[in-house]
Amino acid sequence: MVNIQPTRILDNESVDFIKECIFSNALVKGKCALEFEEINNKLKEIETKFGRTKADDAKGNIVLDLDLLKYDNIILHERDWKKGYINVLLEELR
Repeated sequence: MVNIQPTRILDNESVDFIKECIFSNALVKGKCALEFEEINNKLKEIETKFGRTKADDAKGNIVLDLDLLKYDNIILHERDWKKGYINVLLEELR
C-alpha cells in the first residue's frame, strides 16, 4: 500500500541553473514498501517516459526532474534542502 501527501505546485525562478527559466516545484511525502534503489529507478523511468534525455540535460532543457530528497532518515541532495522553495513546501507537509 502506498500512502502519499503532496504539496501544492510552486513556480519559481531557476536557482543555480545554466538557463534563466521558471520551474514548477512540488514535494510529496509518502511511505511504501520499496527499497531506495527501486524508488529511485522508478523516478528515473518516469523522467524518461516524459522525454528527459542526457542530451537535453547538457543543453539545460530539463523536461522533468524527480529526486528523492529523503529516504528513512537519510538526507539526500543536501544542496536542495537549502533552497527557499523546499523549506516553504516542507512546511506544507508538517
